[in-house]
Amino acid sequence: MTGRAKWDAWTSAGRTFAQSEDAERRYLEIARNLGWAEDIVVQESGDEDSASHVWEGDSPKSSSNSGAGRWGMGGAVSAMPPPVVQEPDKSIHGFAISNDISSLSALLENDPARNVNELDEFGYTALHLACDRGNLATVQMLVTKGADVAIKDPDGYSANELARVAGHEDVQNYLVSVA
Repeated sequence: MTGRAKWDAWTSAGRTFAQSEDAERRYLEIARNLGWAEDIVVQESGDEDSASHVWEGDSPKSSSNSGAGRWGMGGAVSAMPPPVVQEPDKSIHGFAISNDISSLSALLENDPARNVNELDEFGYTALHLACDRGNLATVQMLVTKGADVAIKDPDGYSANELARVAGHEDVQNYLVSVA
């Protein structure tokens, strides 16, 4: 669940902050709220040795930095890399997450032998992912296509338990009705 949550958070941030400058501004705002101060300035000389102190906890080689030795949250923030354009996940798991019923239906119709209970790289079925996100229509389709509601995820939760924990009563009620 932790790995999936991190992946979802980064994906959401990528959609929220279309420009890297927006993401950087938000990052700096959060850092300031956590006590980071901009009173330490790091001179950039372009050579790797002068920048290594930020990561290794050493004081900078440049004597122009009045804050030498006080590196706490650091005196420099790296520039954000350009956003990576990710292709949509066109797997059964990706369609379950995005609640893309038409694409999921087409995928299952074009490949009737597909195992709707296949696990993703984190050990979740498409049904687990749809239940966790409250995608009732996707849950209903997966169940009608043979998804097993009793399969446990890596944390030991069934699809119904995931729906309950995530607060999706409509999904939970549906799963109880078909069990």
